This record gives sequence, structure tokens and C-alpha cells, in this order.
Amino acid sequence: PGVVVALHRPFTFTMTAPGFIAPTYAVYDSYGAGTLSSNSTVSSLGVFTWTPTTLDDLGTHLLSVRASDLYGHSAETTQSVTVINPSVTVPSLTPGGSAGVGSDISFIARAHGLATPTYSISDAFFGTSTVTTANLTSTTGVFSWQPTTSDIGLHTLTVTAADTAGNAASTTVTLLITTAPATHTSAPAATAVVTGVIVPSSGTASSHIFTTSMWIGSHGAEVLALQKYLTSLGFYSGPETGYFGPLTSAGVKNFQGAHGISRVGFVGPLTRKALNGN
Repeated sequence: PGVVVALHRPFTFTMTAPGFIAPTYAVYDSYGAGTLSSNSTVSSLGVFTWTPTTLDDLGTHLLSVRASDLYGHSAETTQSVTVINPSVTVPSLTPGGSAGVGSDISFIARAHGLATPTYSISDAFFGTSTVTTANLTSTTGVFSWQPTTSDIGLHTLTVTAADTAGNAASTTVTLLITTAPATHTSAPAATAVVTGVIVPSSGTASSHIFTTSMWIGSHGAEVLALQKYLTSLGFYSGPETGYFGPLTSAGVKNFQGAHGISRVGFVGPLTRKALNGN
């Protein structure tokens, strides 16, 4: 069966040739480019090793594995190897690279080339950071954080994704936390402001029952129903496209602020409960 290996990670397998006397082994690559011919070895015991090292190695290689002996016996089989270059990206950061104490900071890390990745985070900060593993959901890459006064300064967050095959990748996000207080979206037209909390002037629970989590990048009927409902409450004034973008995230923050929920800008269990009127 085919296997997947990440760039710069060693790949190895052992060949056997039952019925051969003192066999010798060879491996040939049908791939048009790459470093296998110059960067691989086959031992006398049939152990093949290769470390893909360049972008030319990316793709699927069909290896021809051959065994032969002094008596003219020979046999051949094939092994498929796909070389990937895993990476992690942070498509959007809310509210941006600089935020004040008490701001609702969020992003969603995306892993590419990794099967069922898990995420982790660390913070390079000269001081006592309140960023912990609890701020990043290990299965979805959703990060949320409200910095405190102890977090004032420059934070370099390293987000790492890894899969069960041992492949991993990481990226960094730089955040400057200032003493300025968090700024929140102004109350929409169809709301009234009471003691600093946004309260809808009208509206009841949505007739649609929300069942899934949603964040920037989500799309489909559930997002469209969310946009329509937030529009009816006056929390959202953007286009109703079924795509969860920054405008939808801002509308969700308005709704969360009105219901005493942390203004993270994505829909999780607490926000779904409020949307469903529970």
C-alpha cells in the first residue's frame, strides 16, 4: 500500500526475497525529478532509506523494488510513496496584530498536508503570559484569548500541528498587547444600550435550530440561517451569502455581547444555545 512521508523526514522499509540465495536489492524511481537516486541507500540486508529534501521530491513516487541472485533468479514489486510538505497557516487574526488589554483575540489555525492534525501553542514572551494550551482547541485550531495587564508587551505565538504519522509543521503569530482598552463594535441600529450592555430591542429565538459550530471560513445553509437571524435582530448588515467572513464574525460578536457571552466572533456551544433561545 502507498505511504505518505513529509519533506525532510527519513523514510525506510526492508525488502525480503524468499527462495533467493544471497540476494541483492535495488530500488528505482519512476518519478521524473527528485533526489531519490542521489539521496537514498539500499543495504545488503535489503534495508532501503531515503530522506526527501527538495521541493522536486514533492508528489507521488512509484518505486520499483527488485531482488536478484547469482543463479539468475529475479523478482520485482512496487511501492508507492507520496511526499508532502505540511504547513500551518493563520488566515485571519481578530482584531489584528495589535490589541489592548481585555480585547477578544481569536484566530483559526489551518493545517495543510496533515491527516487529522492536533494543534498546540506556545508563547515566547518576556514576562508572565496568560496564554495556555486551554486557549487553543487541539482538534480544530480555534484560538481565543483575552489578555490581562500582565500580558502587556510583544507576544510571539508558535502554533504547531502534528499527525499520528509523526509529521508536523508550525507557524508564528506576533501580537502586541498595549495598555489601551479593548474597542468594541458600536451597537447596531435596532438595539438599545443599557448600562454598557447591548440589548436587542426586539426579536425572539430563531425558528432555525443551530447544531454546528461556525467560524471564519465556514459556509453552507447553517451560516446562511445565522446571517438571516442576525440581520433580523439588527446585529448584522452584510450580504446573506452563506459564507462566514469578517462581517459575519462581527455580527456574532454583537450577538454575544448582548447575551453576556465572550465576544470571540465564532459560534460555539454557548452561542448556539443562545441562538436557539435556551
